Amino acid sequence: GIIKSKQENTDVMTPVVEQLKEYIYNNFSNPEFKISDFASCNSYSSDYLRQVFKRQIGVSPLDYLNDLRINNAQKMLLINREPLYRITEIAQFSGFYDVGYFARMFKKKTGMTPGEFRAENSKLKDGEHLFIKY
Repeated sequence: GIIKSKQENTDVMTPVVEQLKEYIYNNFSNPEFKISDFASCNSYSSDYLRQVFKRQIGVSPLDYLNDLRINNAQKMLLINREPLYRITEIAQFSGFYDVGYFARMFKKKTGMTPGEFRAENSKLKDGEHLFIKY
């Protein structure tokens, strides 16, 4: 599902924030995706969008994008215990060109590298998995 911040208040979400969330969700796996494309197509300034998004969602649009990407990578690593995909491929499927940047972002969000995450989860029985941080 879509990541929800503790501070998110869907009652006050303006249409532009809802549209930006959907735009990010629909494009997060594209490494060439830029949030600024939404601003230019909708005649909003990037600063305005960042402020209103953060006020209503609790995180910046870029943090929201990276959270979606890392969450997708975690799911792929859980599914691929017996590696069907290399970590480089999972990074690309999750919207990262640079595997080094992906590994740093992954560790920042989860506390472990993608390889460590896969190894820890491969020790668990089917149906079990480590808690995924959102």
